[in-house]
Amino acid sequence: MRFGVFETSHGKLKDKFGRFKTPLEDIAKARGMTVEKSLEKGGLTLVVMAEVATSDVDVATFKFSGRKIKSMDLLSKSDPYFILTRMSLSKEATSVYRSEFIKNTENPSWPTFAVSVRQLCNGDYNRPLTMYVFDKDPKHDDFIGSFTTTLQELKHARESEKSKGFVISDMKSKVTGTIMVEELVIRPMPTFVDRHDN
Repeated sequence: MRFGVFETSHGKLKDKFGRFKTPLEDIAKARGMTVEKSLEKGGLTLVVMAEVATSDVDVATFKFSGRKIKSMDLLSKSDPYFILTRMSLSKEATSVYRSEFIKNTENPSWPTFAVSVRQLCNGDYNRPLTMYVFDKDPKHDDFIGSFTTTLQELKHARESEKSKGFVISDMKSKVTGTIMVEELVIRPMPTFVDRHDN
């Protein structure tokens, strides 16, 4: 396997910080299935982590919305988007999905999206998932708030008529809005035969 780290400028590769290659077998044999390699430039260290995938082939379809998302701008409402992450076995956050941003609103309704349960939590419905909500800005996106949950808790929130959603908080633990689970459906991933029959 070959890995490289680059800086991009306007969608084009610019500077190379370094690269290295290693057999997958060496990663699998490493302690915690983790390999670290110092790169040539910038004093950076690239960390490569592996995890044995489960046989879970279900797909989760989500739709999230926000309520009273805090405005981070003086003259307008926020342009909120979210990044959904899962926690790896080494307790590192790994990005699973990034939404599009919704312009100038405190009550965003993000488009429906689907992600495999394997990618989301590797079949562990109690693995921690964190949603980070940001305000999209031309120069620097502002952090609005986050909450941590599990796929099991998201399912329960969707199935419960009394669910009040998930409160998001900023770095100072101040409430900055609420995230609602508008849709969560988990189905088996269609096989080649299923797609052909349809």
